[in-house]
Amino acid sequence: MLSFRYGILSEDAQKSIFVVEKGQVLQSGDLLKLNFEYPKAASFYVCYLSSDDEYVLIYSSNAKARGLQGSGQQADVMYETLGWMALDNNTGLETFILIASDEPLDMLEELVSNYERAKGKSRKRFHKRITQHLKDLEDGLVKVSGVSLTQRLEKPVIAGVTFRGTTETELSENALTHEASGHRIALAAFEIGHQ
Repeated sequence: MLSFRYGILSEDAQKSIFVVEKGQVLQSGDLLKLNFEYPKAASFYVCYLSSDDEYVLIYSSNAKARGLQGSGQQADVMYETLGWMALDNNTGLETFILIASDEPLDMLEELVSNYERAKGKSRKRFHKRITQHLKDLEDGLVKVSGVSLTQRLEKPVIAGVTFRGTTETELSENALTHEASGHRIALAAFEIGHQ
């Protein structure tokens, strides 16, 4: 069984950190932080579909050179964070698709790479191919792998690290709040309303 944990967090005007739930509505300028923990032997991807209907592969475990933060510790699991990001002024639905796989998803990486370089009608064709590939991955999970639905953890966890200055009642900015699992691939799609 392959599983990963993740947390999408935000910060309110009083600088209190809170868990962003699926479908929650946030405002332009609000801060988001995406944390995730996956098995070291797995390939991991975060694909983002913006409110402008643009795909971006914002994380690939095969692409450490993207300037992302990581723990760098030797362990059975990898903890990563995309850090704090502000929502832009483009409103609509923001979708994060998190995928852990026993094998690298070379086709996904190639499709996104081609999409980023393409223009006009060619770009639209690659957009459709990425959408279909992600749907096929998800359908394959349900039909073949017996994927279990993403679950909200009873209590947020911190990825095996102790942080000074946080108490049991406070939510750490490094919290993991949801879990997804499957046999060879685990996938979670997380949508946020953006006004």
